[in-house]
Amino acid sequence: MNTRKQGMIWAAVSGLALVLTLNGCHPISKSVTKEAENNLTFAEIRENPDQHLGKVVVLGGTVIGTEARNDETVLEVQQKRLSGTMEPRDGDDKTGGRFLAVFPGPLDSAEYSEGRRITVGGQIEGKELMTSGEQDEVHPVIRVMDSRLWDSCGEGLYAYTFYKDYYGGTKSPYHKAHFYNYRCR
Repeated sequence: MNTRKQGMIWAAVSGLALVLTLNGCHPISKSVTKEAENNLTFAEIRENPDQHLGKVVVLGGTVIGTEARNDETVLEVQQKRLSGTMEPRDGDDKTGGRFLAVFPGPLDSAEYSEGRRITVGGQIEGKELMTSGEQDEVHPVIRVMDSRLWDSCGEGLYAYTFYKDYYGGTKSPYHKAHFYNYRCR
């Protein structure tokens, strides 16, 4: 094989590897992050979720509860600040409160167990009043369009993406992909 042909093959393989690497770096799909209101804070959403109905946001935190309802699963999430890679920060005690992440269909409650970190991208759908101890708290409700469930080091992470069907019906799982968590090396 001549060197020019080898160079062309090497360039094609390198380009493909770069594309695959860069695509794997987005915990939430580009279409959702492009639509997301980046300047909207969790405090603003929590204060008046109805004012922000329909807006797309990216939020994250720690799962503190899972509940199956009809044809969906609702996760109660303790909000945490996100890192530059959209990962909820470990050991960050600062939180703005809780939100509800609504997923279409059933989810494995063992996989989405208490203490797991999650990042979700979705539309603000409203609010739900929940009682915590003796207080009533407003929890913003987010209809999940895309999410990333973060595992502890070495276990990898999972991505679920949901799409609407052609007739505007309910969203359904499109794929589940497993990625290795390279931060842990």
